[in-house]
Amino acid sequence: MRGAVNRGRARWLAEALAALIVLVIASGCAARAPRSVVDRVLDAYGAPDSGEPAAFEQVGRIVSPMHPGLVGTVVRKSAGPSRLRVETTFPGQGTEVRIVDGERGWRDGVEVAGPNLAAMQLQAARLALPGLLTERRAQLVDRGEVTSGVARRHVLEMDLGHERSLTLEIDPATGHIVRTIGRAGGAPGRLTIEFTTEYDELRAVDGRLFPFYECTTAMGRRTADITFTSAATVSAFPASTFAP
Repeated sequence: MRGAVNRGRARWLAEALAALIVLVIASGCAARAPRSVVDRVLDAYGAPDSGEPAAFEQVGRIVSPMHPGLVGTVVRKSAGPSRLRVETTFPGQGTEVRIVDGERGWRDGVEVAGPNLAAMQLQAARLALPGLLTERRAQLVDRGEVTSGVARRHVLEMDLGHERSLTLEIDPATGHIVRTIGRAGGAPGRLTIEFTTEYDELRAVDGRLFPFYECTTAMGRRTADITFTSAATVSAFPASTFAP
């Protein structure tokens, strides 16, 4: 009788230990989920896992409800998550130049702050994707998969500091970033401003994947449709590129 009891206890302990091992493995997989998603994105875009900022230049055409009936040109120069220069020209309206360099920004040579600066900083951050995922890997929050219409999306969120954040919606089948949502503000008594960008027409250039189409909105209102005609990686830009 005692032998049967001992065998029963041994069996119970073995089953409990097996269940505990399964639980630990499952917990470990859940904790590593953001990493596996990040790696899938990096692989899809051909982005290095070194955290080095990738510099590139894009040229394209832009249409905007703020310039009805006009087709403009846009030139963007990006060098990591905190350095960006955007030149936008519409016929008969001259060229607007926006520059971000770290915690400072300028619009047509005039320094800006507040929401105007935050908007440009969020743009600089999203253009640094997917490489920025490597830099912010430890701070990523995995929101799991959601359904948008009939499509599944894996959602990751990252805190950029200074009341700024970036949300990524990723196609789990391809690892492509299909939508980003940049937010700034949100402290008690302060309005949260929100900018969304949808990406399409991805093409490989210099071994990296670039979206050749973007649709942007600000606070739910469509602001621009941009179709790029070229994209190229750059070893480095002159320091003057990101100075007013």
